[in-house]
Amino acid sequence: SAKLVGRVNDPKTRRVVLAIVDHSLRVGFDNENGGIYGVGPAEGPVTDKSKMWWQQMDGMTAFLNAYQMTGSPKYWDAFEKQARFVKDKMVDHEYGEVYTSIEADGSVQSEKVGPWKAPYHVTRAFLEVIARLGGTL
Repeated sequence: SAKLVGRVNDPKTRRVVLAIVDHSLRVGFDNENGGIYGVGPAEGPVTDKSKMWWQQMDGMTAFLNAYQMTGSPKYWDAFEKQARFVKDKMVDHEYGEVYTSIEADGSVQSEKVGPWKAPYHVTRAFLEVIARLGGTL
């Protein structure tokens, strides 16, 4: 968005973007297994540890974006862990698409489409990652 409005190097935009990513890593990221937890207050720990499809997709691009903005290995590590989680846990390797969620207990919600689930987040995230990594995965 910053690129589209001509504010790529805007310090305020950079601070806000990195503050959001850092908050997610601090209180909303599963550092052991990868994946972004579902819900929590702006201040404090998560209240729902399910991992919904759209959060996983947007998180993957956010971590890569933060890495490209800063060059910090912590964001690259988060991106790698997140991408591995998406590939290993969220993608349905038999029938395609991604699962709706991985619940806190580890169970898989396998709905592929519904009133709230559409392929927008998935398609955009994968195309964005491919473009940002120069066409390689």
